[in-house]
Amino acid sequence: MKNLLLTTVLLFFSVLVFAQTGQLKGNIKDATSQEPIIGANVLIEGLGTGASTDIEGNFLVKNVPVGTYNVVISYVGYVSKKIEGVKIEAGKVLTLETTIEEAKEELETVTVVAAKETMSALAVISEVRFAEQVAVGISAEQISKTQDRDASQVMRRIPGVSLIDDRFVMVRGLSERYNAVLINDALTPSAEVDTKAFSFDIIPTSAIDRMMIYKSGAAELPGEFAGGAIKIYTKNAPLENSTSFSFTLGNRVGTTFDAFKSYKGSSTDLLGFDNGYRQLPSGFPANLESLGSVGKAEAAKNLPNNWTFDQNNALPDMRLGLSVARRFNAGKVQIGHITALNYSITRQTIQDLQRFRYLNNPNPTVRRSDQELAFVDNQNSTNVRLGLVHNWSFFINDNFKIEFRNLFSQMGTTETTVRNGKDFVSQGADLRNYAFRYESRSIYSGQLSGTHRLNKDKTKLTWLGGLSYTNRQEPDFRRFRSIRSFNAPESQPFEIAVPPGATTFDLARFYSKLSELSLTASTNFEHQIGGKEGEENSAIKLRAGIYTEYKARDFSARWMSYSRGLNFNSEIPKQSLDQIFRPENINGTTGFTMSEGTNPSDKY
Repeated sequence: MKNLLLTTVLLFFSVLVFAQTGQLKGNIKDATSQEPIIGANVLIEGLGTGASTDIEGNFLVKNVPVGTYNVVISYVGYVSKKIEGVKIEAGKVLTLETTIEEAKEELETVTVVAAKETMSALAVISEVRFAEQVAVGISAEQISKTQDRDASQVMRRIPGVSLIDDRFVMVRGLSERYNAVLINDALTPSAEVDTKAFSFDIIPTSAIDRMMIYKSGAAELPGEFAGGAIKIYTKNAPLENSTSFSFTLGNRVGTTFDAFKSYKGSSTDLLGFDNGYRQLPSGFPANLESLGSVGKAEAAKNLPNNWTFDQNNALPDMRLGLSVARRFNAGKVQIGHITALNYSITRQTIQDLQRFRYLNNPNPTVRRSDQELAFVDNQNSTNVRLGLVHNWSFFINDNFKIEFRNLFSQMGTTETTVRNGKDFVSQGADLRNYAFRYESRSIYSGQLSGTHRLNKDKTKLTWLGGLSYTNRQEPDFRRFRSIRSFNAPESQPFEIAVPPGATTFDLARFYSKLSELSLTASTNFEHQIGGKEGEENSAIKLRAGIYTEYKARDFSARWMSYSRGLNFNSEIPKQSLDQIFRPENINGTTGFTMSEGTNPSDKY
């Protein structure tokens, strides 16, 4: 009863307080152009409360006590305006629509050398609003409010964009090859073997200033896209000095502290690249098939015997971040630089991933085809990411700016997959297959650019020189299968499947390398004709430019597998994984030899 009485009293006072307040809303525009004023300050004198206008020039102040007030409206470059006698009534909303005028006073000459703010949500909204193409974007301010770790995760939040394989973008339903990607206005290289595609998971969010997607063409955009032109800008020109350091540990449900399979790698795996441990030895024959069975076996002995894995408990995910921003003067030149270093190592286990294959013989009784194969995968992966951003900006004067931007990212992925399954048709057996894979990806993108403003900002000249390099390595991708009869006891070991010749899945080793170098240079000229002073979008714009690009791409792959020697001993495939590839079992006669299946088309 007491609780009910207390609740009733509190509700009464709440209603009473609400009844003694009102709301003030309105809209503010430019007195001359009638364009909405974005970010104007609206202050109620005597209360110290107020609001700012949004992109439409609207504002709203809630819970204003009943009374008569003076309202002051201010905005940089405009004359402050005071509206007196604004009466707020209980429970009502007062609408106030007014205009403010630009300041006309003559001031002493003041030279301000500064960078335009680009990383805030308001700046990106304004850029999209006044863009001459169909565009969407997202700012660093918006990204910082999410848990996104890389650019691919950010892309999910942009309307009209979908992701493929968690790293490639699809814009307006068109796949990655139909989209152009630029970092700081320079086209990016592709790290994919057989398609033109940029992998967005390689750029950490801490390096991003803003991302813009243009869905319609323009003279200054590359003409080779049909879906969209995606521009990624890295952070530059800090507003103030700052230093930050971050360290986080993360728990991944289903992975952290659970059983985790991994195989022996190189000592530099923790930095995201292989130090050569997995690479083909320097003296390995360039044409393996030119040797005899024994000669090929001797070459195979030089390859590391790493066909086993260890099982431990997965450690927590770890992420490190260090950022240093400085701004200083060197004479009359204002200099700013940002250096950001990011490192992460994460682990993930995917358990009980089921895969099935069915025969082409629909069974009317069960209304489906019979199963041919059934697999259950257990995949363990370790991902290492190392990223570095090092950018400089030089403000020579208010009409001349030079920027030097550098982005480097290194990623390494180690995968161990164990597949258990059944073959119901061809072999009638239990299957246990293994795969050990490693992939490293490197990307560097650097640009030197300049901006010159002339003729009272009516003429703008920009130039850019860029260098981009990407490297993808997939060394020693190993796969093999093992078989055991359906009716065999559990104590009977699986027997390794030994192929008669080269394959890509039975005792196979696969090596590939991809590198791409891109050099770009461009110059753009823009001149405004007519238009009102200070209103850039009302002018006619004459544009001209030159863009040139040089690109060199090189890919090569080799694949081979262990096969039967001339008088192969059938007991060898029954040995354990740590014994089967002993040197005495690789002799070209009673043991293994090596067969290569590399074709001329495996490189370009």
